[in-house]
Amino acid sequence: MLRKLWLRKMMWRGDEPMTTEREKAFGRRLKAARKACGLTQSFVAQKLGVTRQAVGQWETAESSPNPETLRKLADLYNVSADYLLGRETNSVILATRRMPLHPLGARYLTEEELAEIEERTMAFHEFEVRRRLKEKGVEI
Repeated sequence: MLRKLWLRKMMWRGDEPMTTEREKAFGRRLKAARKACGLTQSFVAQKLGVTRQAVGQWETAESSPNPETLRKLADLYNVSADYLLGRETNSVILATRRMPLHPLGARYLTEEELAEIEERTMAFHEFEVRRRLKEKGVEI
């Protein structure tokens, strides 16, 4: 509630609110998990009883879901809430398989680098699924 009031005050003054790197990383993980499941923002919003804009704001770190919604997101994406919150940092998680991969030196990488690797992995997965569905004549 206080964050919302602070954001309104900042917007009224015309200042840009500062988003922390942790909030940005949370949004990136939410987006990557959603995409790994092949879900749209609209579908997620409908399942959670919120607007598509709310889901978009969570993914861009403009706002955050409440704890109950976070639990529902983790269940929907089949990941842990700790994963979404960035507490699982000792290994790289391949979200599509839900299996921890060998760390491969992950402890030496920054959160940003891990997020980039995860985003690229998810993008490749999505590309490959779409390509194979197209080969089978399935409309997406």
